[in-house]
Order: sequence, then structure tokens, then C-alpha cells
Amino acid sequence: VYPSNACGYHCSHCIMAKEKEWHKASLSKNAMERIPEDAKRHRIKTVIFSGGGDPLLNFHTVDTARALQRIGIGVGLNNQGYFLDDPTPFDFIRFSVDAVSKEMYGIIHQPSQKDAWERVNRNIETSARYKRHNPKFEFGLAFLVTPVNWMEAYEFCRWGQRFQPDFIHVRPAFLDTDYLDPEGGRRLKNEVAPKLREVAGKAEKEFPNVYFRFDKFEG
Repeated sequence: VYPSNACGYHCSHCIMAKEKEWHKASLSKNAMERIPEDAKRHRIKTVIFSGGGDPLLNFHTVDTARALQRIGIGVGLNNQGYFLDDPTPFDFIRFSVDAVSKEMYGIIHQPSQKDAWERVNRNIETSARYKRHNPKFEFGLAFLVTPVNWMEAYEFCRWGQRFQPDFIHVRPAFLDTDYLDPEGGRRLKNEVAPKLREVAGKAEKEFPNVYFRFDKFEG
């Protein structure tokens, strides 16, 4: 479910950038409240909140997640992490981070909030503490590779271990469109991917929770 395409970030690789310019939208309270009953009726096992924006910028997402939990349906969340100071409404969380420093984080995401890097780190740590007492809860970190940040991929895998995540997921940004950076997309496939294969072998051998998705570099 995409609750909203609203976002406080301005990533140059965002595939939703044009849509957010001409059609900002969020699901209504009524639509969100129907999700648990629809999921139950159709015997859905898991509902994942994701989106072209941050799902938590729809203020009904948390209430809907808790309603799903009450009827025994698993709840996942893919998000930036800035607004996630309470992981308890979710059974699975993925943080899209894409950097290992405040400087690179600013370059990649161009957040409106000046405290974005610090707050995201705090919220990841909150999820890590929650997991220590709730072993069924799963969370992980994502690194979207671009021509700007690819050289930090291995360091990201090492940096992420401090939080003891269930997974660290490395995959390419999708740039092969005329409104993003098709030349950057070609560079990712033809230049960056071959260099990352050696990095991936080293990282996956050293850290069992690291996963590189090279199939996505190949389209």
C-alpha cells in the first residue's frame, strides 16, 4: 500500500519526482480504515506500507498498522526513517539510508530537515533496541546505489553492523528514464556494477546479513 507520495526529501534519483509535482496525494482516512477489513476478508497474510513518498506522512498509517496487528495480520514498513520514532506498530521495517555520513546523506537525499541524518540514526537505534526484546521483529537497512555514492557501498555494510540488522540490502537506483539520468543508469550497469562485484564478494563473505542484488543492475 502506498499511503502517500508526500516527502520531505528531494532525491535526484526519485522516480516519483514528476508525479509529486503535479499530483500530490494521500489515501483518505476512510480508505485507510478499509484496509484491515479488506485484508482479513481476502485472507491477506501481510500488508506492507511503502511508497513514492514516506508512508508515515499519511497520519493514518500508524493507526491502520495497529488495527492490522490486532487481527493478526503482519505489517511491514519501507521508509526513510525520519518519522519512525516508534517501531512497535510494525513487524518488519526497512530503512532507506544510502549513505554512511551526514555529508553524503545530504547530497543523496537533499532533506528539508537539517537534523535528518542524526534523527534517522536515532530511530534506527530505537528499532535495534526494540528487536533485542522482540526477536520476531525484523528490520534492515537499504543502500540504493547511484553514480554518486557507489564507492561507499562496502563501508555502508560495515557501518550498518552497529545496529545488528537482519539484513543490509544493496541494489541500484533506476535511472534509465528521460526525466532522470539515463547516462547515469548506463554508467551504473556498465562501469559501477563490475567494480561492485568485488566489493560484494568481500562484504557478503564478511557479513552474513548483506545482500547485493546484481540482477537489478542487469534490468
